[in-house]
Amino acid sequence: MYIKKSIVLLTVLILFLFPAPVCNAQEDVALLQACAWEQYIDVFIQGLMDAGSLDCKVSNRQADMADAGLLEDRGITARTTILLDISTSMPSQMRRNITSLIQLMIKNIGKDEQYRIVTFGEQLTVLHDFTSDRYDLAAAAEKIEFNGKQSRIYDAVYNTIPKVQPIDGMPCYYRTIVITDGIDDTAGGVTKEELYLRLRDDTYPIDVVAVSKTKQGEPEKELAALTRMSRGRYINLNPDSDLEDIVSSLAVGNVFWMRALVPGVLLDGSTRQVDISDGSNSLQFDLKVPVFEAPAGETPADPDTGSGNKGALPSPAEDETRKETLDGGPAVETPSVSGSGKTQTGESSGEDSPASSGIVKKEPSSDSSRQGDEQSESGSLPLSDVFGEYTLAVYIGAGVIVVLAVVLIVVFAAKGKKNKNSAEGGDASGRKGAGQKGTSGHETEVLGVGKTNASSAAPGNTGAGGLFIRLRNIDDPDQVWEISLANSVLIGRAPECHLCIDERSVSRQQCKLYVNAAGYPAAENLSSANITRLNGELLNAPRRISEGDKLKCGRVMIMIDSIYVSSPESAESRSGGSGGTEFLNV
Repeated sequence: MYIKKSIVLLTVLILFLFPAPVCNAQEDVALLQACAWEQYIDVFIQGLMDAGSLDCKVSNRQADMADAGLLEDRGITARTTILLDISTSMPSQMRRNITSLIQLMIKNIGKDEQYRIVTFGEQLTVLHDFTSDRYDLAAAAEKIEFNGKQSRIYDAVYNTIPKVQPIDGMPCYYRTIVITDGIDDTAGGVTKEELYLRLRDDTYPIDVVAVSKTKQGEPEKELAALTRMSRGRYINLNPDSDLEDIVSSLAVGNVFWMRALVPGVLLDGSTRQVDISDGSNSLQFDLKVPVFEAPAGETPADPDTGSGNKGALPSPAEDETRKETLDGGPAVETPSVSGSGKTQTGESSGEDSPASSGIVKKEPSSDSSRQGDEQSESGSLPLSDVFGEYTLAVYIGAGVIVVLAVVLIVVFAAKGKKNKNSAEGGDASGRKGAGQKGTSGHETEVLGVGKTNASSAAPGNTGAGGLFIRLRNIDDPDQVWEISLANSVLIGRAPECHLCIDERSVSRQQCKLYVNAAGYPAAENLSSANITRLNGELLNAPRRISEGDKLKCGRVMIMIDSIYVSSPESAESRSGGSGGTEFLNV
């Protein structure tokens, strides 16, 4: 218990000292979306910036600008997911207005826009995938029926966020419009915190159309929080609302796009700080860059090589400017193409002196010497240059972390000593059997698959010999189950389940554990509305399980401690006799 409290305290202190480091910007511009792919980053900004004066730095290194402009001017595709709540709680007198709104949005769809229509209640239904065909979208909208029993909005938003990436190298802007009357945070398996973390990490905008049957309806607190977290828009739909005005408000609007070439030495899969400025407006955020190696014969993206026109959209003025720059640049030797010189620009980067700027000439160097220079110079930056205004917070946070680390070590040491003393006075085998209590008073439950719940289980019901699995509740580590896999084991909330979990987020029959035809233990999902997760991935098909795997049933996380074969003698030892247990590496 002390360990859990210490971890919670540490998390709160870190969040307090380092507030959401995602984006710092002036009021007239805001980050909507950003993605990194190959050697490039695409950034979508709410507001207007001067494309001719843009400057971009990644981890204090100069990033070459490839292209920039407004979405509508550059013909960039915008993909919108229309996510509609079809639960019966939606006001009946507003349902016709909702369908009319969707039909009007389809009618006014732009030439560079694509819509996807998805409905949700207790489960998701994709009526039509991304398309700009008005006929197909209108036909899909006619299938809308408000017959859902629950409003699993967090699950719906989380599971419909697409992967933000270009389409065949061309930029694409993604967003979601949620139409609902409110949030029921007791329904579903995805929590609000999990959704908010993903929205922050993926920088994904959510616009909300809040349905209300009264004209002066108060803004729904959770829906408003969802738009604030995702930098989306909150729009109220009531009986007196003008649908044309709402459609205009939901338009993509003035979204500014820019593409920059990331220096090749930074493409290592880490999270990098991105700074964008046009002289009047500035923007700062964190973005994870991919690991990318240029194909043989191509120059890696680096400010010293001047490459980076691959990701640009056609722009005659920009092409002419870049051509003039290349013609006047100094010759440099590129490490990836030995024995060849190229005439390119070499912009000032973090590897040069901070005071230097413009075009510089670098002597040819080998890979090893260049790497050594990068390492030595990158290590010479003071903390004040790296963290800026957060330097003091870094020092304070480091001190707090050291103190808490010492406290945790003391707690672990005391707990270990207590466990050791308990083990010396208890069972010689070190394994808790039925009726034996752990350090917190919980009993290790030995369940027979023929029993309906844990309270009626006894050691004799497990049978003599066979395959056993030991499970542990991660949120309550002292809650342990040891189950025989002689027959399929049901896990769920229903009383007839062999492992009954009294938690509302768990389905009545969540999943089952069994031995497959090949003789290995496996897990299979049984819930259609709340799919079980294995190691963070949806358990859409039966999969083999092994020690250390984690099953997420609703909000309950269960870890597989061990899988072992118990002989008749070891079964007797579990009841107080002697014998051994053979553990399997599965």
